[in-house]
Amino acid sequence: MINTRSRKGCERVDFQDVVLALLLIAAGIRDCLTGQISNRLCVAGWAAGIAAGIVRRGATGLCFWAGGAVPAFILFFLCYLCGAVGAGDVKLLSAAAGFCGRQSVWTLVSGTLLIGGGMSVICLICRAAAGRSVRDLADDFQNVGWMKVRTCGHARAVFVIPLSPAILGAVVMWWLKGG
Repeated sequence: MINTRSRKGCERVDFQDVVLALLLIAAGIRDCLTGQISNRLCVAGWAAGIAAGIVRRGATGLCFWAGGAVPAFILFFLCYLCGAVGAGDVKLLSAAAGFCGRQSVWTLVSGTLLIGGGMSVICLICRAAAGRSVRDLADDFQNVGWMKVRTCGHARAVFVIPLSPAILGAVVMWWLKGG
């Protein structure tokens, strides 16, 4: 355990919390720069979540991990099938929920969608304030992964924003809630 305060309060942060935070920060940086979340990073997150669960809870640690990772994967996979999120977001949220357990799934999924929705609204407000079209905005951010625009076949352009910062925000919400 890492002591986060001096003698008063003595709130403690587990080593697994630090590992999860580092994983999400690394994923966020990569997602914002490239627009993708590495499969290796997600697999490392799953492995670290399983290891942390087993070290902390023994044989039931695997069940603790699966209780968080599997439902989160299923819920976000449904969002993926609708085109709302990317595959990397599904895997990263699953890894984060594996660290946090089944009691965290609803908070992480809803928090990620709410924060991601807020990020989208801010992007649209900025675009409208500048009086620019989505295509013009895409030209400005063409080499940056933060805000990409893609076309789906012959459909209109769609914003693609990184959700990894929203996943980090949802985990922070869960921690602050007492998770």
